[in-house]
Amino acid sequence: MTHKFSNIGVILLLATLALNSFACSSKDLSRSMAQSMIEASPAYKEASSFSLVDAYNEQVPLGINRVSAEETVDQARLRVLARQLEWKPETAAAHHLGLVNLTADFIKERKPVMGLKAEWEFKVMARANDKGKALWKAYKLPETDEFLPLAKKQIIEITGITKQGETQAAADFTYKWIPNELGKTLDPKTEEFKRLPEAIQKDLTGKGKESDMDKSIDWSGERRGKALFQKYDDGWRLVDVRF
Repeated sequence: MTHKFSNIGVILLLATLALNSFACSSKDLSRSMAQSMIEASPAYKEASSFSLVDAYNEQVPLGINRVSAEETVDQARLRVLARQLEWKPETAAAHHLGLVNLTADFIKERKPVMGLKAEWEFKVMARANDKGKALWKAYKLPETDEFLPLAKKQIIEITGITKQGETQAAADFTYKWIPNELGKTLDPKTEEFKRLPEAIQKDLTGKGKESDMDKSIDWSGERRGKALFQKYDDGWRLVDVRF
């Protein structure tokens, strides 16, 4: 019995020495190492998002014709907000989900002059509310009220690693987007999109009254990316990644 245990101990010792020798002598970047470093990078963690800021109209008042002498500021405000949502269907979808606050601050009334109609002027703004900013928390990213996240990346696989000398390597990989609820509402193939009011669906797909630009998003399919690595005295490091 003692002799058998002794042989087993020798075998285990030799196996351990062999593994340690392999690990120390290996100069190659493994696929699992590459994936771990890509997934830890800021670029990978960055979410797909869209801006709520309308830089021009937040600086220059948005004008809307007065429809009658009896129209009030509040009535005009409702019209200007409705028109803004037609121009910005992504914001309209977010507003429908209760993720943004939309305001139209009255600036002034322009009197009719030189054949021009009377006009109301408003400063229109959309910003994420607490529910909207919570979407950033879900992704463990810094909160902002000027953007809303739509989707995060997920690595599918490292498809290949190419050595570029002894201290450099490049990895090709595939990934996909995983949209959140807001992101899904912008994809015409989803049930979330189909639950939107018909007017917003038309505006998103360029079939609305104000714009013929298709602003919907197709999240399906694999995307391809590439990462570059450098080997230092303490091991491999990611130096660049492109999605």
